[in-house]
Amino acid sequence: MSLLILFAGLAGQGVTFRVIGEIIFIRPVNYVLSVCRSFAEDISNTVGIAKQKVALEKENKALKDALSDLEKRNKMLMSLYYENIDLKNALSIKEKNKNWELSVANVIGVSTIDKTIVIDKGITDGIKENMPVIYSTDGETQNLVGMISEVGERSSKIIISTNPLFKVGVKNILRGGIHIATGNNDTLTMEIVEKEPNVFSRDIYVTTGYSDIYPEGIVVGKVIKINRKSSIETEIFLDPVLNFAHLMRVFVLVKYE
Repeated sequence: MSLLILFAGLAGQGVTFRVIGEIIFIRPVNYVLSVCRSFAEDISNTVGIAKQKVALEKENKALKDALSDLEKRNKMLMSLYYENIDLKNALSIKEKNKNWELSVANVIGVSTIDKTIVIDKGITDGIKENMPVIYSTDGETQNLVGMISEVGERSSKIIISTNPLFKVGVKNILRGGIHIATGNNDTLTMEIVEKEPNVFSRDIYVTTGYSDIYPEGIVVGKVIKINRKSSIETEIFLDPVLNFAHLMRVFVLVKYE
């Protein structure tokens, strides 16, 4: 009844029923429809974003898989590249020393605590205890790694030159002399009993050749520190030059004359 009175009053003031219908019904319905359309668009956008997210995630995974595959291939190629270099260096050392027989072995374990290296060759490959182990980065210089200390069927252990149990006879490559170098964990040390030892920083010391184990001329290390202990005693510290923890392969000197 109240609505009829309201409509009659509005009509009396010149407002048509069409305008009244638009105000009362059409505008609210249009507003509701507008809200519904906006809500539907929001849902559609959300669904679109979700689909786009799924597509991007799939693409991202595919790219990651492709990158992982490329990294694996790159590692394999780099491994083959460095192996090829080592084989060339071993061949070059062999050509320079015709009476040497070298066996190139892969490093399969390194202990920086025990100062040892494990290689993948053993008795079945002709490896024996006390064989010297060397390495060359350029195919010219032979650097001492250490000596075979234990041998298994298909693997062997190397005691590296910085191991405190390791000893080797050395001489100054320029000025001669014969001394004993002993492993000192990260370096080798020598004790020289002379009033004025003829030793200078960066001097190179090599094996003397007066041994049944090591041939002459293998680089043992270079002088990095000279410690004058008394008027006649001098302690010399040698850097082994090689970073044993980074070696991937070594050359076992199976035979030499």
